[in-house]
Amino acid sequence: MPTPYKAEFFDRNFDFKFFSVISEPQIKTDYLTLDKSSITVPSLAEISRGWFCHVTCGKDVVFQGTVASVNQSKNTTVIQLSPMISLFDVQVYKDRNTYNKTNLEGWIADIITENFINSGDSVQNITGLTVTASTVTNGIALNLEDNIHDFWQDIAKKAIQNAKITISCSFDPQNRTVNAEIKSHANQSEITIEADLQNVTDQSFTLRDDWGSTNKCVIINKENESQQLSFYADDYTAPTVCKIEMITVGNDETFQDAAKDKADELLKKSDFDNLIELQFRSSDRIIPDIEIGRPCRIIKNGTVYHTVLTGITKKSGFKTLIFGGVRIDLTKILKLKGAI
Repeated sequence: MPTPYKAEFFDRNFDFKFFSVISEPQIKTDYLTLDKSSITVPSLAEISRGWFCHVTCGKDVVFQGTVASVNQSKNTTVIQLSPMISLFDVQVYKDRNTYNKTNLEGWIADIITENFINSGDSVQNITGLTVTASTVTNGIALNLEDNIHDFWQDIAKKAIQNAKITISCSFDPQNRTVNAEIKSHANQSEITIEADLQNVTDQSFTLRDDWGSTNKCVIINKENESQQLSFYADDYTAPTVCKIEMITVGNDETFQDAAKDKADELLKKSDFDNLIELQFRSSDRIIPDIEIGRPCRIIKNGTVYHTVLTGITKKSGFKTLIFGGVRIDLTKILKLKGAI
């Protein structure tokens, strides 16, 4: 007999509110688009948006998140859940000049502390929240244009793309704590997965062709448009695909340095430029548990693809690992662009 799933709900002060045995839920974890997951409670449950949800199967924690929406229908309640990291999907103010390409993890931790621990607003602060920067990464340019940031779009996504730095978040209902950790996976060894093995029950490869990608850029100083610099990709050749960008130069940097950082971002060849999806049975023991942000090498027909784990979905006894920073679903494309 399969082990039943259980969903427990707590308010934002960790007071227990409700629990229910549920069917196997469909869990979506996409670090880039923060997709919602859905569970169905077999009763008319009085559950409030914003509560914490803790989903388990036996001793295993299957999912943690916050209640995004509640829909009661007949004798069931359908609940949409946002991942815990979506707590930080907000606008923040942070002087971009306080970041000088040193200790990116610590700088991100400072933003979370300022906005959710020491904000001066007891409602905005997250009860029991602690944040830890477990690694230190230097030399990463974020190319921030001003001091108001969409935290997930402008900072979190750039951190994973440029330095394999991720933010994780979980809560402990017994100890009434929320724990956030920022760390880099860049120095971890690649995990090798052979896509042609029989344990891979389905697969999809979407590889971005370099043909037609930006190979030249012109950077212009927004405050002084007479200042312009051109940069070229290492493999620059016809046809020229030029991107023109205006930048704002910070107080403690020169236009030349700021322009170089922006050009590096625009011309960089990234192991993020793919979408690989591999499906396995949930009971598969060949593939180890992999953290979001972990570098991986996928082998298919003898060709090696270097990529990064960015998502996991679980449904109907199967799990799908999602690699890379490309998305083909229209809604996800718009989310990646910050359009929705």
